[in-house]
Amino acid sequence: MNSSMSGQAEPFSLRAFRYQSRVLVLGAPSAQDSMLLKQLGSIEATLEEFDARELVVVVAVEGQGSHANGRPMTGDDAARLRERLRMNQGAFALRLIGMDGGVKLSVDEWTAMTSIYALIDTMPMRRAQMRDRQNAVSDK
Repeated sequence: MNSSMSGQAEPFSLRAFRYQSRVLVLGAPSAQDSMLLKQLGSIEATLEEFDARELVVVVAVEGQGSHANGRPMTGDDAARLRERLRMNQGAFALRLIGMDGGVKLSVDEWTAMTSIYALIDTMPMRRAQMRDRQNAVSDK
């Protein structure tokens, strides 16, 4: 029986974002973790730059409160994602996933969004996007 007929949601997968968005995965012991809240605050403070880089955020916490791009995730999905991305239990972790699905940054501490944006701006797909946007502006 397929999941839509059984009423159960499809398990979460990063593949849904491939070639659509870059994914910033934030792992933490809880939704109230101080480093998680600081990182989310940094995103909120730079939302225009975040959106310009076609980023989405996935929060994978131990227990309740995980979500992917604003949609709730099950605890099992969050645990599988944390394990797949080698995020230590009981600790904050940040993983940047590129549009190609590869891990581009793996750190276990709060990271300035300006550093993340600078890294993204060196990536081939982002450079092509910026070139295309520049060409569109100059064609007007």
